[in-house]
Amino acid sequence: PPPPPPPPPPCPALPSAPPCPGAPPCPGGPPPPPVFLGQPKQASIENQKLSALQSRLRKRMKKQTTTQDKDDDKKMDAKTEQWANLQSKKRKMTVEGFLTLAEKKRSEVEQLITVIHTSQPASVDEVEELLSKLDGAEQWWPGGFKEIKTSVELWQQCEPKIDCFLEYVNVCRNMQSELKIEIQRVDDFDADLKRLSTDFKTKARTWGPVITSNGLQWSKAGLTVDHALLHDAAARMEALLFCYLERVVEDMSSMYRCNFRAARARQIKTLLFEGLGLLRECAGLSKEIGLSLLDALAQSVEKIVILSMDEYDMSAAGPLSGPAARALFDDMLKAVSVAKQSTKDILGSKCKDTLLEHVSNATSLENIINDACEKLMSHIMKEAEPHLASLAVSFDSSRNVLLWLMYGCKFTNQVLELLGPERVATDGKFQEVLQSLQVLENNLPE
Repeated sequence: PPPPPPPPPPCPALPSAPPCPGAPPCPGGPPPPPVFLGQPKQASIENQKLSALQSRLRKRMKKQTTTQDKDDDKKMDAKTEQWANLQSKKRKMTVEGFLTLAEKKRSEVEQLITVIHTSQPASVDEVEELLSKLDGAEQWWPGGFKEIKTSVELWQQCEPKIDCFLEYVNVCRNMQSELKIEIQRVDDFDADLKRLSTDFKTKARTWGPVITSNGLQWSKAGLTVDHALLHDAAARMEALLFCYLERVVEDMSSMYRCNFRAARARQIKTLLFEGLGLLRECAGLSKEIGLSLLDALAQSVEKIVILSMDEYDMSAAGPLSGPAARALFDDMLKAVSVAKQSTKDILGSKCKDTLLEHVSNATSLENIINDACEKLMSHIMKEAEPHLASLAVSFDSSRNVLLWLMYGCKFTNQVLELLGPERVATDGKFQEVLQSLQVLENNLPE
C-alpha cells in the first residue's frame, strides 16, 4: 500500500492578534485560556439601565410605605392622645401623669384577673373586695371593655366566673338586707296585694334559681354557700305568699258579712287563682317548703268552689243555664285541676298520697267538692229534663244533654283523681253522681 501523507505544517503564530474568543484552537497553536464555571457574564447597557430603574422604584415604594406607617401611627397616637386628654382633665392631672397611672392600673388589672382565675374566695366579703378592685377597669384602656377582652389574656376565660361572682354578691347582699326588714303592709287592699305579688315575683326571679338549685352554680365556682341564708330566704317568700292569701280571704269574709255580690265574688276568685300561681312557684323552691303549703292550697281551692257555688245559687237573674253556668263550673274544675297537679308537684309523681291525707281541712274540702259534683249533676238533669220525652227518637234534642254528660264525666274524673279512689268508693254522694250519669247515658239514642 502507499505510505500515508505527511502532516500539514503548523500555522504561523501572530503575536499581535489574540485568538478569537469561542473559536476552536488552531492546530498546533497555544492552548486557550481556562474557562471558570460561574463567572458572571458582563451585563449589557440595557440591563444596567433596567436594574437602575428598578432600584429607584423600590426606594420610592419603601419611602411611601414608611410615610404611610408613620401617618397610621400618628392617627392611633391622636386617638390615644384625645382619650388621655379627656381622662387627665377629669382627674385634674397632666397627660403624662395620667398615662403613667393608666399603665400601672392596667398591670394591676392583669394581675387581678390572674388571681380571680386561680383563687377560691372563702366569703362574700372576699368576693366583694375582688370585684371592687375590678370595678371601673375599662377606664384604663382607650377602647374600654372591647380592648380589655383582646389585650388581657385571661379575661375571656374569667368572664363567666366574674358574672357568677357578681350574682353571688348581689343575691347574698340582697337576701341579707331584705331579711332584716319585716314585711310591710298597707291599708289599701289593691295596693297591698299588688305590692305583695310584685315583691314575691321579684324574689322568685332573683332568688328562686339559687334556692331551687341550693347554690349549685356557686359551689361549682368554688364559692362558699350559706345554706342557712338560702333557707331563710325561701321562708321569706313563703311568708309573702301567706300574707297575700290571708288578705284575700279577709276580703272574702268581709264581703259575706256585708252582702254577697257576684261581681266582687268573681274578683276574689281571680285573686285566689293568682295566689295559686304564686303558690306553685313557691312550692318548687324545696320539698320542705312545698309540704308546708298544702294547707294553703286546700283552703284556697275550697274558697274558690264555695264562691262559684254561691254565685250559681244567688244569681239575681234566676237559675243559670248555658255559658253562664258553664263558666262557674269551669272555675271549680280549674281549681280542682290545679290542686291535683300542685299536689303531684309537691309530693312527687311517684307518691300515691292524695291531698286530703296531708291537710287539716280534709273533711270540709271533701264535702265541698262532693257538693259541687251534686250541683253539677243537678244542673245536667235540669238541662236534660225538657228533652227526656224525645231522647229516644231525636238525636238533635239530645245533643245538649250529651255535651253536658261528657263535661260531667270530665269533672267527676278530676275529682276522683284529687280525692283518691279509696275515698270516693265509700262516699254515697259521689256514687249517686256516677249512677245518675249512667242513667242519663242509657237514655241517649244509639
